[in-house]
Amino acid sequence: MAQTAEDQAEEGLRIVKNRYNSGLLTIVGLLDAEEANQQAHTSYFKALHDYKVARIDLALASGTIDTDFH
Repeated sequence: MAQTAEDQAEEGLRIVKNRYNSGLLTIVGLLDAEEANQQAHTSYFKALHDYKVARIDLALASGTIDTDFH
């Protein structure tokens, strides 16, 4: 889900850049799209981090962590 949001933000930014370059949008619109794209990236990496932390917590709780744990 976070990956999909990130992909959609990238596509939205691409469209807004094209409109800005064509003179159909102001710099404010472009900056808003860039901010939304950055927030999507941040959300994706936060979700990835939270997943990895939860996986490690589960392994610790179940006693299955060993040197091969990734």
